[in-house]
Amino acid sequence: MGLRFIADLHLYDKYSLDWRDYLNMSLDEYANYLVDNWNFFCHEDDVILVAGDIGHYCERTISTLRKLKGNLVLV
Repeated sequence: MGLRFIADLHLYDKYSLDWRDYLNMSLDEYANYLVDNWNFFCHEDDVILVAGDIGHYCERTISTLRKLKGNLVLV
C-alpha cells in the first residue's frame, strides 16, 4: 500500500487544450493515456490524493476516474 499525490488532471477541460497541444492528443486520447499510465504505477490498495483541477464535471470525467486504480480522495 502506498500514498500518492497528484493534481491538475484537467480531464475533459477544454481550457487545458492550449498547454496540452504539444501532446498532439484529443481529450479522449489524453484520458486513455492517463488511465494507462496511472494503472501501471498505482495499485488497488494505494491511497491517492487528487488535489484539485480534476476536470470538467461530465460523465466522461466520472467514467475515467472510475477506471483508475487505488482509493481516490478527490479534493
